[in-house]
Amino acid sequence: MTDRFPYALWLAATVTAAGFATPAAAAPACQDISEAFVSAVPPAARPQAFRQLHSADVVALTDAQAAALLNEPASPAPLARRHLNRLVADLKHQRREEMVFQRGSWGDDGEAELTALTHLPAASVARLRPFLVRAVIGFEGTGHFGAQLCGDELDITHDSLGHSTPKPTPGAVIVFLPHPPRLIKADISVAE
Repeated sequence: MTDRFPYALWLAATVTAAGFATPAAAAPACQDISEAFVSAVPPAARPQAFRQLHSADVVALTDAQAAALLNEPASPAPLARRHLNRLVADLKHQRREEMVFQRGSWGDDGEAELTALTHLPAASVARLRPFLVRAVIGFEGTGHFGAQLCGDELDITHDSLGHSTPKPTPGAVIVFLPHPPRLIKADISVAE
């Protein structure tokens, strides 16, 4: 799994009085995107996602459209904020399980990520918009998606466990970003 901490810091650091700085000026070489802002489109919703992606690799969505594809209930709260709140709650639960009940090992990386995510300025998260992005899937049952923003390029990787090299399966993800990416790179990574 990639370290999701740097994207949170970059997101917080790029907020200016007028909004986000231009992507070319603000974005470092590559920043990992927190799992709070990357969601796989479930298999049942993929046909609809593929119809929307029929002539493009990335499509801007409204929060309502993204929530419908993810089979989430409608809500007046911004979807990016809801996903962030869910991840923060999960991390706090994980910390409690590991520290209080000694189930696992809570470390500095987990604490740094939790701190960065809980201190993200509301204005940073409010500027994130959902984008439907074409992706590929390795072994779906054992995998998850990760994403990196490299300037205007969005790299989507499906990491999974399996044997040999699988035939990539078309997939789709919803990624919350401050601006639309100009280039999409989709890849799979399989560990045996």
